Amino acid sequence: MGSCIHSASIPIGLNTRVKSCSDPGRGIISRISEKEIPVIHLLNIKNILLENTLHNSKENNVSAQVLSIIFVLIIIVLIFNYHRHRKRNSEIY
Repeated sequence: MGSCIHSASIPIGLNTRVKSCSDPGRGIISRISEKEIPVIHLLNIKNILLENTLHNSKENNVSAQVLSIIFVLIIIVLIFNYHRHRKRNSEIY
């Protein structure tokens, strides 16, 4: 998140644009957003997962972990494709 005063104002979830900041202590989210790459801010992800788990059994924890990994992989692929598509379009023009 960095030590910038603006880091606390970054909304949780998908961010296609984050308010620009020139603070030298700005975090990775701000730096990646400067390159116009969408960012997923997962603050407190452990609590989000725990709140959305039906039971605290070992079977559900494994299921939640597998689903979380699949979700993250899908998001990575989507971001990669978005960035590749954007790069390809900028080369055409």
